[in-house]
Amino acid sequence: MYQWFKGRYPWSIEAAFKKYDNITGDVVRIAPNEVVFFTVQAQNDILLSGTRGKPLFRKSSFYFKLGRHTGLAAESDPEKHRIIRKWMAPAFAPRALKEQDPVLHRVVDNAVNKMALKGDTPEGFDMTVWCDWIACDLAGSLGYGYDFGNIENEKDADLLKWFNDVTVWVTLDQAFKRLGPFVHPLVYLILPRSLVKLLRKHKKIVANRVENHKDFKQRDYFTSFVQEGKSMPNNNMDWVLAQANHIFIGGLDPDTNLFWSAILFLAQNPDKLKKFADEIRGKFKRYEDIEDEELTHLPWLSGVIDESLRLHTNGSFGQPRVSPGATVDGHYIPAGCGVQTSIFAAFHSERYWHKPRDFCPERWLPAAHPDYDPAFAKDVRECFRPFSAGTRSCIGQNMGYRQARVLFAKMAWKLDWELVNGHEFDWERDLRLYATWHRPHPRVRYRLSDVAKAAAAEKERENGEKLVEV
Repeated sequence: MYQWFKGRYPWSIEAAFKKYDNITGDVVRIAPNEVVFFTVQAQNDILLSGTRGKPLFRKSSFYFKLGRHTGLAAESDPEKHRIIRKWMAPAFAPRALKEQDPVLHRVVDNAVNKMALKGDTPEGFDMTVWCDWIACDLAGSLGYGYDFGNIENEKDADLLKWFNDVTVWVTLDQAFKRLGPFVHPLVYLILPRSLVKLLRKHKKIVANRVENHKDFKQRDYFTSFVQEGKSMPNNNMDWVLAQANHIFIGGLDPDTNLFWSAILFLAQNPDKLKKFADEIRGKFKRYEDIEDEELTHLPWLSGVIDESLRLHTNGSFGQPRVSPGATVDGHYIPAGCGVQTSIFAAFHSERYWHKPRDFCPERWLPAAHPDYDPAFAKDVRECFRPFSAGTRSCIGQNMGYRQARVLFAKMAWKLDWELVNGHEFDWERDLRLYATWHRPHPRVRYRLSDVAKAAAAEKERENGEKLVEV
């Protein structure tokens, strides 16, 4: 529990595996009734349970819940989870995601243009703040057609501010659960007012989206949720709000982490930023030509995204489950015992990765690519499950990749960037994991790329010629 309060839980688990490697091997007891596993086989046994006749490892009560209804990510009952996921699935189908491209590009263009206009200053932009703004504006616009205006106003929207305020309390809630049913309720004595404000504001936004759905012309996730003739499970607004809360959080925190880590790692590795930018600028002659369908098979872009997901790991809290009485990686775990799998330790292990703590997008390149290094040939990619796996895998992972591809490609085409204050922090040393990641504050300076300058000059010349003709 001490490591939870310090925000260093993933690193403490990684250290425990190393400390007890010769004693307990790939499993470590972290509580009287809970163990954590290291291996890929353990991931398979736990995360892929409940399929092909395998007994199901249910999600534990660790996951955060408020009110009578549980959101998709926290729902432990497999039948209830199936109903929620089926209700949500049409919103995340490929065609539905494609129809949201105008919204995605609008938010990304707003951010990239702000970086281009205001980013070339001695102090640069605080990318922790800016990545929060981008992810929050995307989560609201794509989720339920609500523009939080973080980027436009260049300040935290109230909902984002309140969200960031409550994450430490949520960590206390998770820790108090481990102390038993008599102690856990005490955490509600220190319930922050910001959490109440957050839930009220979010309920108002979601209720407006549901009640006035005919007024929303641009597609968002709720287009599928509340379309004519489609009933909501339980026909209950509080139930819908519980799902919307998880959609917002799922679209905010993981995307923020990915945006932040990729921009930072590229700034720290200018040679790799150049290779990535050259790939984008060689593919597209104009900024306006950048579309996701043309991005999916660009190897450097894919490598940057996957390497950022590996190095700065989402889901590092262990994804706790409850054993049904089954075997995990050769160890029988009695029914009722808690089990976890540390993808953080696996993602940073020399057993599975060459140079595990270095940013190496080239490890993901095809073997025939001129930048591929065969030193990475023995990487165990089966270990790489940044969005979990099985029936509980992240329903929004395809949209997460889509957002990242469009944002990074447009940034790399239009901008060059460099780190201003790299001497002030160590990204891994200064990271903290509470309910969400608390990140250090790299400042990044942006300048228009040569191709962007040339395109602007060409457009100015064309406009001048048109004026002369008139």
